[in-house]
Amino acid sequence: MSTVKILHLSDIHFGQKTVGEKAKSSHVFSTARGTPQPTVLADLLLSDPQLQTSPDVMVLSGDITWNGQRKEYKYACTFLDEIKKTWNKTEIVLCPGNHDVDRTATQGRQNFQLDYFKFIKSIYKTRAKSVYPFLKNDKFERDLLIGVHHVDQKILIVTVNSASYLKTKDLPIFISPQVLGTIEDYINRLEKNHNITELPRIFVMHHHLLPFAEKWWGDTQSKKAPPEKPDSTIISNSGYLQKWLSQNHFSILLHGHKHQSHVRQDRLWRPRDADDPRNILIVGAGSGGVAYSGLPNEEPLGYNIISISHLAKRRYSVEIDVREYSPKERRPKQFGTFSAEIGERPTTWPSIYYSEQMDHCHAAISNHCRTYPDLKNFISIVDSPVYMHPPSARIGDFPATKEQVKDSFQSLHPEFDTSNNNGWIDDEEVSKRIKKVRPLFHFSHGPRLFSIPGREILSEDLENSPIHKAVSNIGSKRAYAGLFNIDLDVLSNSQPLPALVGVQFIQDSKYLDLVVTFRNLELSFWWVVNMYEAIKLLHWATEKTRRNFTPRRITFFSSIAEWKHDPKPALTAAIDGKPLRELTSIVLKYFF
Repeated sequence: MSTVKILHLSDIHFGQKTVGEKAKSSHVFSTARGTPQPTVLADLLLSDPQLQTSPDVMVLSGDITWNGQRKEYKYACTFLDEIKKTWNKTEIVLCPGNHDVDRTATQGRQNFQLDYFKFIKSIYKTRAKSVYPFLKNDKFERDLLIGVHHVDQKILIVTVNSASYLKTKDLPIFISPQVLGTIEDYINRLEKNHNITELPRIFVMHHHLLPFAEKWWGDTQSKKAPPEKPDSTIISNSGYLQKWLSQNHFSILLHGHKHQSHVRQDRLWRPRDADDPRNILIVGAGSGGVAYSGLPNEEPLGYNIISISHLAKRRYSVEIDVREYSPKERRPKQFGTFSAEIGERPTTWPSIYYSEQMDHCHAAISNHCRTYPDLKNFISIVDSPVYMHPPSARIGDFPATKEQVKDSFQSLHPEFDTSNNNGWIDDEEVSKRIKKVRPLFHFSHGPRLFSIPGREILSEDLENSPIHKAVSNIGSKRAYAGLFNIDLDVLSNSQPLPALVGVQFIQDSKYLDLVVTFRNLELSFWWVVNMYEAIKLLHWATEKTRRNFTPRRITFFSSIAEWKHDPKPALTAAIDGKPLRELTSIVLKYFF
């Protein structure tokens, strides 16, 4: 499926309302006589720079009229006719709202939306039976105002009538289980005859599924005001509906009613859901054209442009561009944006841990790894490059000490001078120390970063080492040092492959960040050691540049990460605990 563009419009309210003894337009654009001008809104939409490529779908999620009467639907027909002159291939999707109920109707519940039924028949004409497969010509049932739009093998949209039980009052509001069962049976039959498994599914109704955070005319809470009354216009069986939507793979719900732009990603989990919680992206459109009421804090008029792109089986990327316009200027502009991924979670979802301090980040990693010790596509981000020893660092059944971390770092960087705080500042001392490193230990990080293994580098040539070259290129994409060496890692079997693959310095204005890439990463102890190493490198590079950078964020990437119960610390970290006989064998093996 290619990207699908949806124009989501709601609560345009074509019609008239009585104010005092005078009839005024309930729609924002009107004539001097107080009648709506539907073509003005159509022209405004067609002029939007973001809609110069016609949308695949235009959704009107209810309250198309003010009183739900035949004369008002004529304005809606004029509006849609004007739209279709330019967007002749755009699928029109309609659902009714509480204002599309004729409260003056008599003689039975079905008659309260009879004019709406005649309206949709006039819009879809010969297609009405296929769009509304459950309606019968000889008998109109409000519950069965169920629209099904299978748009060009790109998307499946189902609309329902959340106002189907409204008569003279605004209650009750719900979607009956019988209606949902009817839709489910129809989709099951559709799946047998059409390839719709991977299509995004959108559910459209007028009323909202979940509560709103605030009233549209101002703050919800006041110390002096009594508690708010429950919102009676919410879908009363919303929990049941949310469960049903998840079970039937509906990932997006579009609605209107509140005259507020509203996006909400909700994830409901119950123990019986196992690892498959009920996910839904809820998108509410503000009013596309109601006449201003004059209440304070009234949101601007607007609509949503929704773009949906396919990522994988039943997984999609969604971009929502909330548009606003002034009735005087009539120039649509951006009001806000929202991005999300919807649908089924992939089996190898990236493991991401983001914290300000490294000890908090490691605690989060530790908690997660109690259940999932083996991770793929691991990412950790720490905003503060200050070493904070994490109590969660472990070696076997015992907490790892800061001294063990420092000793293991020293094994990775034998060239680091611990006699002062500068470590790598004295190039001559670094060069001397690297020369003393036997070839058998060139798998360590230091010899690979501060020299070229197999090639002697004098102190005056140290500026040609990979890490120095990276620092000299800070501000460009070449501020990178890789640890891979073909002589040691491909042509020779004498060296273990380093887990660290490369480091990259990234300038962000006055800040300097460090990104570290690993082939694999041990998490219980070595993540801490590598963080200690990264902090030292970032601070050293900041000093080396002499450009007044502030060291900041450290990011780790690793394709494979695992929490080991008993990780092996480096030689110098464990050597104090070795018996004399084992120490002798180590010395004979590695130093003679």
